[in-house]
Amino acid sequence: MPRTIRPLSASVISFDSLPASAHLDLADVLALLSVSRATLYNRVSAGAFPKPRKMGTNRNFWLVGEVRAALAGC
Repeated sequence: MPRTIRPLSASVISFDSLPASAHLDLADVLALLSVSRATLYNRVSAGAFPKPRKMGTNRNFWLVGEVRAALAGC
């Protein structure tokens, strides 16, 4: 089954200008890294990418500053 291509969110398009405290959701992080969900969470488990933060019971997000730091270390 072909994969659906989603348009990039405003957060991904303006990533470089976002403040370090801005939040990125799972879809934004996957788009920035161009990896699958499984690969992202494998990197998190290995300590190669920061753990997501929790907002409520079922919302995960990453801070832009932490994502930038992880990308700079790649």
